[in-house]
Amino acid sequence: MLRTRRESRERALSLCYEQDIRSSSAATVLDALPVAADPYADDLVRGIDEHRVEIDALIGRFAERWSVDRMPVVDRNLLRIGCYELCHRPEIPVAVVITEAVELAKQYSTDGSGRFVNGLLARIADQVRPEGRGELPDVPDVIELPRPALVEVPEGAVLEGVVLEGVLQEGVLSEGALSEGALSEGSQLEIAGDGEDG
Repeated sequence: MLRTRRESRERALSLCYEQDIRSSSAATVLDALPVAADPYADDLVRGIDEHRVEIDALIGRFAERWSVDRMPVVDRNLLRIGCYELCHRPEIPVAVVITEAVELAKQYSTDGSGRFVNGLLARIADQVRPEGRGELPDVPDVIELPRPALVEVPEGAVLEGVVLEGVLQEGVLSEGALSEGALSEGSQLEIAGDGEDG
């Protein structure tokens, strides 16, 4: 099943939360799952675990009057996800990292958590990605392409949050719908015809 980046972050949050309250490793939590986490959620959980000391030190440096250990568990883990993406996933725009973390904080944590997470990640982003605080480009919700068609991502570009109509079958996207996805530089995505030659 294809997951959106939002769903992957949500899944990673639940796994980081579990890891945190059980004081266990990422490998222990992930290996115990009856169904493997999707690749992006898996990358987040393992990456945060691998860089935990660095990430917590960064959060602690910018969190005025808050120690990382005393933060609400959801907020702490959303900040870890955001810091990991800011420091180790440079292809993800700063605005996307912050917006996604704030939305999850509003959904799963306390009333003031959205503002807290927003302010802290914004300060961290100014430090670790001073060039990256620009506005997100206006991206349409649906892009209709002729069939057959080939989508090629230009060097250095990332398409994220784009909804393409199609169903993934054997690596080829055809009729149906595929929600939010991400294609990194040099990727190609083929949109097949109506099952005839294409």
